[in-house]
Amino acid sequence: MSVRVAYSTTARSDYGPSYWLIHDLLADGRFDTRLLVGGSHLSPRHGMTVREIEQDGWPIAARLPFLEEGDDAESFGRSCGRALAAYTEKFVELQPDVAVVYGDRLELLPIVTAAVITRTPVAHLCGGDVTGGAFDEQVRHAVTKMAHLHFPSSERSAARILQMGEEPWRVHNVGDPALDHFVRGECASAGELAALLGFVPDRTTLLVTFHPVTLEAEDMPRQAAELAAALEQYAGPVVLTAPAPDPGSGPIRRELERLAAARPQTVFVESLGSRRYRGLLRLVGAMVGNSSSGLNEAPCVPLPAVNIGNRQRGRDRAANVVDVSPERSAIRHGIADALSAEFRASLARGSSPYGDGCTAPRVLDVLAASSSRQRLLGKQFCAPAGSEAAG
Repeated sequence: MSVRVAYSTTARSDYGPSYWLIHDLLADGRFDTRLLVGGSHLSPRHGMTVREIEQDGWPIAARLPFLEEGDDAESFGRSCGRALAAYTEKFVELQPDVAVVYGDRLELLPIVTAAVITRTPVAHLCGGDVTGGAFDEQVRHAVTKMAHLHFPSSERSAARILQMGEEPWRVHNVGDPALDHFVRGECASAGELAALLGFVPDRTTLLVTFHPVTLEAEDMPRQAAELAAALEQYAGPVVLTAPAPDPGSGPIRRELERLAAARPQTVFVESLGSRRYRGLLRLVGAMVGNSSSGLNEAPCVPLPAVNIGNRQRGRDRAANVVDVSPERSAIRHGIADALSAEFRASLARGSSPYGDGCTAPRVLDVLAASSSRQRLLGKQFCAPAGSEAAG
């Protein structure tokens, strides 16, 4: 009998990295997979990225438009309430054997709460990471304690999950599924990207992705202005991508749109999609911003990444990362260092601390062999050896 899987995707930030995992779950006869699409995927303001899923040809089992437009705490709170109701109803209807979620977005809390309420086991991808500058950290660790199977992306992350009292048989270090693209995926050509951008991206081009630092939301207008001021003094082309739909995204979006309108050879793109994003990674001179892709995907190219501020504080890093403060002078110097011939030469052989690009098959094998629902749901606290709680 096939394993009934409910796979939830709510934003471009979890869909792109999960492409091959979704592909394999839908293609493998061991699984009856239902794809649940919600959140910013269904938002015109955020590019209606559900179209990317449709273009990829995946059957969408349900569309759950819970996201309320707005970037303040009240809007996100109402969105989470709507998500809890929608996913509870859907899990009751589908009766999945396991609900699969990826990452640390805020809406995972109501989705996983709905699974707990309906006694649906949860498999969580990429738990155990540390990102000290965002409340994603609390979301991620809360989901870990609510989940029943864990698929961390590194040894350190797996160790943190064990430190949180999870039973070892539940924890499987499989790597980040985003890296599977670099083994199995295609990427956009320079010609395709030039048609989109209006210029041919090359090693003088910067790819900028700057998301809200949610624990510093009140400082986002200043940080966005500092980033824009640094980019205004850069001589080459710049590709700007939209910030994630998190609290504090409004000031970033407005600053980047203003910069694109005023600066030559500067393009603001709502959503590149994973093919075009990977194509740019292979062509541009450096990434700039605070996206996790600078830490887990860019090392595979390898591509220098100027990481700004605290959003990724504590996350594992490869040698491609240049950490700078959110100040225009620091950002300018970081860009200069990243683009130097010496720095790029030091990255001649790329490798990521987040795996080898073979994550999806490992996840499927674990899910196919997973224990009964009753055993999965019966969680016990397992104190790390040597701790006082171990007795």
